[in-house]
Amino acid sequence: MLTVSYITNRSTHPLTNNPRGQYDLLAESLRAQTLQSFELVCVDEHNPIPRPELTWLGDRVRYLRPHLNPWPPNTFSPSIARNTALLAARGDVVFGLDDCVTFGPGLLALVMSYAARGLYLAPTYGPPGYLPVDAPKLQTQCGGIVAYPRALAIQCGGWEERYSGSCAYEDWEFSERLGRSGCKFIFDPAGHVTLHQHVSRAKGGATRCCYLLHHLLNGQPVANAPWTPEQLAHFEAPKCPLDDGRCLAGGGKCKTPLPTPDVLAIMRGHESQPFSPF
Repeated sequence: MLTVSYITNRSTHPLTNNPRGQYDLLAESLRAQTLQSFELVCVDEHNPIPRPELTWLGDRVRYLRPHLNPWPPNTFSPSIARNTALLAARGDVVFGLDDCVTFGPGLLALVMSYAARGLYLAPTYGPPGYLPVDAPKLQTQCGGIVAYPRALAIQCGGWEERYSGSCAYEDWEFSERLGRSGCKFIFDPAGHVTLHQHVSRAKGGATRCCYLLHHLLNGQPVANAPWTPEQLAHFEAPKCPLDDGRCLAGGGKCKTPLPTPDVLAIMRGHESQPFSPF
């Protein structure tokens, strides 16, 4: 069976110049699917649940809040939401979706067709009217909209929650880590997902450098291990240690503020204790 994982920390109606809500878009796309043997797990941080737009799914849909965590409301933390859905998933294959998207009627069938061959779809995605033309090819770095095997993802520690409070790379690190454990991702423009224009997400107060996080976490075999004192020292330094030209930010100079005392407290406390979401 296929589990569709849908996560959001946006309002019900975040679309720009469009009266439809994000769950209207989701319901429209799911109703049209040629493959209907799926379950849906929605992890919604703010909106009232359950959703009336999805009542037609009956007991095939479940609603959750992100699992207990120390981060302030509106902190960008997709890994926490994705792990919440992964823990609840019953399907052997999980297909992760972001909010504010639509997709064609053959997408879920394509996901399962590839999974039967030991391949996991990494769809292309872009604004309305964007039509990719590349041929299918194996992919090593995938975004958050991606299919993957549930058992292997759990074995590898799930999504890395230490990217919470940053703005990028949690998706690349996840796909690269599963790839090192044998998962093969396939990029196929036939599985295109349309990303609709929407308002920016609310900005939380917690920040830390995604480049430094990725520098320290990339290559790990299992996610969500405790920080070591040596790793914490990088964040406690008076300036980012990558601010010497090694940073991936434009110009090689870090543009992210140093972690606040509140963020460092989470890193020294919650994230420095043995933790697994599973």
